[in-house]
Amino acid sequence: MVRRARRTPARHQPKKGGIDIVSTQEDSAKFELTVDVIDGPDGLDFRGPYVQGRKGERFLYLNWGQAGADGWTGVRRAKLQLLTIDRSLVEAAMGGSVLTADLSLSDARGAPATASVRSPLLRWRTE
Repeated sequence: MVRRARRTPARHQPKKGGIDIVSTQEDSAKFELTVDVIDGPDGLDFRGPYVQGRKGERFLYLNWGQAGADGWTGVRRAKLQLLTIDRSLVEAAMGGSVLTADLSLSDARGAPATASVRSPLLRWRTE
């Protein structure tokens, strides 16, 4: 679940596409995707079509931009670090729970949340 904190004339989309573009004029946005988790000798690793980065640095991108007649124009992006998720939450998700990220789309200054987004703008939980 992605929650917006301020109305801006932008749209959001995960980097790889294939998930709906959502207007920031809505009170909240929800993107559903699957991430594979490998529990190996070096710890957890995350994989899948939306996972970015090298092993030990995996993350998801959430792009800010404009969708128009000519397609998508990305202007900024937020990086949701996967290795910062508490292991107990990942294990619960591996056991069948749904892992959810609650994300404020605006920072303390009211600007779009960009770069590596961390607490308090990003909170991971299971359902």
